[in-house]
Amino acid sequence: MIKKILKIFSGILLLAVPVFIAGPRTEMDETLHPVDIPNDFDRLEQHIAQSETAINCLQASLVKGIVWADRTQKSRTPMALVYIHGFSVSRNEVMPLCDSLAAGLGANLFYTRLNRTRQRFVPIDTPYRLVARKYRSPQTTP
Repeated sequence: MIKKILKIFSGILLLAVPVFIAGPRTEMDETLHPVDIPNDFDRLEQHIAQSETAINCLQASLVKGIVWADRTQKSRTPMALVYIHGFSVSRNEVMPLCDSLAAGLGANLFYTRLNRTRQRFVPIDTPYRLVARKYRSPQTTP
């Protein structure tokens, strides 16, 4: 019985490895772009807000922002937390965990996201076929 399972597993592995190796490749821009970050904290918040308004169709829960440990006096803290959410979640899904953790540690919290995360806002009642047609990648064929 064990030999049969090992043969099946080996066969699947022998088929899967070449398919994985020969599979499609995606190109990624690895260029580092320098960013001029202001030293003044008020200007820093304005800089973040301006860069976020330049992005079309960005959901409100995905906007970058800083939660200051002391909101009345914005300053550096010995520790800062950075929350980077992925492509399928937003910070609302872990609220108030990060905020509570930062408050407990007396740390500033920076909410950010990976590039191109959920930038296309699609109303929830839009039929899937319309969404797939509208946002089809140019490389795909119908």
